[in-house]
Amino acid sequence: MITGELRNKIDKIWETFWTGGITNPLDVIEQFTYLLFIKQLDEVEITDRWCGLIAMKSDAENCKINLLKDF
Repeated sequence: MITGELRNKIDKIWETFWTGGITNPLDVIEQFTYLLFIKQLDEVEITDRWCGLIAMKSDAENCKINLLKDF
């Protein structure tokens, strides 16, 4: 079961969807999934940009591994 701060964040987002007119729980879950996917794409892009800035091309793979192991 989800409790604490994470639960509060989810409830807040759920309430935003509800007040915005999305009342079907499956539609809310679909939108949550889409938002998580977009967030993940953004994190991958940020990681790629950092690796491009701080590493030479031959070290780029090591850079990605080091940055992503924190997630």
